[in-house]
Amino acid sequence: MLAAVASFLAFTVGALLPVLPYLLGATSLLPALMVSGVGLFGAGALVSLVTMSSWWWTGSRQLLLGAAAAALTYSVGILVGAGIA
Repeated sequence: MLAAVASFLAFTVGALLPVLPYLLGATSLLPALMVSGVGLFGAGALVSLVTMSSWWWTGSRQLLLGAAAAALTYSVGILVGAGIA
């Protein structure tokens, strides 16, 4: 049960970070990208606490992988004809 609650909380925080700037009144994409990037880097840096890697390496790797996933998702959306409002 503890693992389920921890997973739920982690997912909720991770999903809230990119939306938070809009909830606070942002009208452009840049604040959401910046908050998401900081969150990805921070999550990656936390991994260094349980690995032998440095915090800047694990943070950078997570940021790069997250950016690649976002770019791939955006590209697939364009390919299937998802419109941008």
